[in-house]
Amino acid sequence: MSDSTLNQELRINFPKPGDKKAWKSINDHLTVILPQRFSARKIASTPSSDLAKEFDDFLHSRFQETFGIKPVALPKPAFPQKPHRGLERLRQRKKEMVRARKALHTAGLKGSEADNILHQKWLALVRAHSRLSAAVRKKAAAKNGVAQQKMFKKNPFAFGTNLFKNTKKGVEIRFPSKKPLRIFQHIS
Repeated sequence: MSDSTLNQELRINFPKPGDKKAWKSINDHLTVILPQRFSARKIASTPSSDLAKEFDDFLHSRFQETFGIKPVALPKPAFPQKPHRGLERLRQRKKEMVRARKALHTAGLKGSEADNILHQKWLALVRAHSRLSAAVRKKAAAKNGVAQQKMFKKNPFAFGTNLFKNTKKGVEIRFPSKKPLRIFQHIS
C-alpha cells in the first residue's frame, strides 16, 4: 500500500453503502477497466506482492479521482476548565478566615469569644463549600451521562469497544517462572 492509503487524513468520499445505483456503476466501470489494466499475462508474470501493491495503488488513485477526498474533521480544541466561581469565592473566604484566626492566635486570643465566632463562621463556610462542590460534581456527572448517551446513540459499536478497551496498556506482571509451579503443585 502506498503512503496515501495509510494516511488517516486522506479518506475517500465513497457513496453510501445503501446507494445501489452508485455501487452498480462502480462495479460496471471496474469490470471493464480491471481486465484492461491487469491482463492475464501481467498477472502471471508479476510477483504477487508487487501485483497486490499495484492493485491497491490503482484502486486508491481511481477512487480518489472518481469520488474525491472527505474533508478532514479537525478535533475540537479542549477548552481548559475554568474553576467554579462560587467555589473559588468560598475558598478565598475560608483562607481569609484561617488568616484571621491565626492572627488572633498570634495575638494570644486563642479560645476567646472572637476566635469561637470565627471558628463557627469557618465551619459554616466549610459546609457551604462541601454542599456546593457536591452540587457541582452532581451536575458534571449528569452532563457526562448525557454526553455518554449521545455517544452511544451516535455509534453503539464504537461506544462498546471504547467502554471495554484495556486502558492500562503495557502493564506486565513479572514473577519468577518457578513461582507458578510452586503454587499449582500445592493445589493438587
